[in-house]
Amino acid sequence: MIDLKKIAEQYPDCLKNRLVFNGILEDQNPNAEVAEIKILTDSVGFSVCAEIQNAKTMDTLLVHRLCQRLEELGYTHTLSVWCIKKWMDTFCSDTRLLDDEWTKTESAPLQEKGTERTKESSKSECFAQAWADENVPEETDLSAFSIEDGVLLKYLGTFSSIVVPKTIRKIGERAFEGSGISEIYLPNGLAEIGDSAFFWCSRLAKVSLPSSLCSIGEQAFQWCGTNIPAKAVGDKSSSTKKKGVLEIEYRGTKESWKRVVKMTDWKKSATAKEIRCIDGVGE
Repeated sequence: MIDLKKIAEQYPDCLKNRLVFNGILEDQNPNAEVAEIKILTDSVGFSVCAEIQNAKTMDTLLVHRLCQRLEELGYTHTLSVWCIKKWMDTFCSDTRLLDDEWTKTESAPLQEKGTERTKESSKSECFAQAWADENVPEETDLSAFSIEDGVLLKYLGTFSSIVVPKTIRKIGERAFEGSGISEIYLPNGLAEIGDSAFFWCSRLAKVSLPSSLCSIGEQAFQWCGTNIPAKAVGDKSSSTKKKGVLEIEYRGTKESWKRVVKMTDWKKSATAKEIRCIDGVGE
């Protein structure tokens, strides 16, 4: 369990620097949930932590405003409430005004089904659903991958369309290098894409990235999409063909995409022209 109070006391200056805080958080809590690390780090970077720390009193209006700020970054209301409550506990604020909000967002839905829910079980579930999609494709058979401790080490299959298992937290270095895949869906909860993970996947035409993504390594998508089959354009009788380009979609906001750490050559020589986020084209 992350002890924010201990971190704040030992490293008070880290609360002013998002990257430093993230490093300390990950070093001291290697088994923490990806969602937990990410939202706490973002709460430092977007002044949620600072406002709670400096507030003389916490009222409902302030809580709702801070919740809205986190939700605009793509987090669920449930996870936003959890994060704010965590910081209020850290700075010895009275959290009673959040108890009703937590009950409303967490307990009510299961009570309707006749199921009792504890705050601890609610927390675990809200992490798992932090970036829940409405329509998640069926996963590709596990036999198509070499996996170890949540890291996808190598793609062993021959499928052209891939849905990576939801248990994967990292795509390892050169995991898909040179494979003939044409489309891949990366799961929510994935945090890292390693160096050269999709190097020279020349027929790769579409990639779907999760909003949980934290970093993309060097040459991760280099030379991707350079050999996508051409498609006919215009009327059916036309013989004109247009060469395909790599489409990359990011299932998060433009603001969230900015915070993903990307090596400068992560898509060097790839045919991708833009990154489509849920609220427009990302930078």
